[in-house]
Amino acid sequence: TLHWRQEVVLDAVDQFGSLTPNSCLSSLQQTASTPSNETTDNMNNIFSSETIFSFDLSSSFVFVLFFFSELIFGLIPPELFMIWLINAKSLDLYPYLIAILACLSYLAGFIAFLFGKYLHRTWLYEIMKKYVIGKYERKINLYGWLVIVVAALTPLPFSATCAVVGAVGFNRNKFLYFALARFIRYTIYAYMIWLAHPF
Repeated sequence: TLHWRQEVVLDAVDQFGSLTPNSCLSSLQQTASTPSNETTDNMNNIFSSETIFSFDLSSSFVFVLFFFSELIFGLIPPELFMIWLINAKSLDLYPYLIAILACLSYLAGFIAFLFGKYLHRTWLYEIMKKYVIGKYERKINLYGWLVIVVAALTPLPFSATCAVVGAVGFNRNKFLYFALARFIRYTIYAYMIWLAHPF
């Protein structure tokens, strides 16, 4: 066994001693001129449209931006955030991230509803009731559930609708129930974007 180990060591020394600067340089040039398939794939991934489209934005920043957009009458269409998620994040996480967007939108609508409830007790609402909402107040209270569902499922400003419904005194528990339709919209739109995405 000792003799065999000595032969292995001597062979390694001979091979190392046969290396010259020219042979090392030639080997490096050959490696650089013929990159491996793994290296080529990595470079292609770096410059792919998916990577470029992601903008390397922080997920937290995007979710905060989305929440305030939903809170302020939906300034940015939620579909744009869905497109960003499906391009910038793992496809395995896509359903969970869509669920987060839906929860944030639902929360923004509830906050707007509570703001409307607060507005109901102020002098500003008295002015709005006299010149704007007064003649529709009874109908909004009667058909408020339908107004909420329509706003939740369509591109109508959801938060603004929630604020108006809250201002006329619509029941909070009923609002929380019918506003769940918001999750239906996000499910449908997210699925449509999923189908349209070029995998």
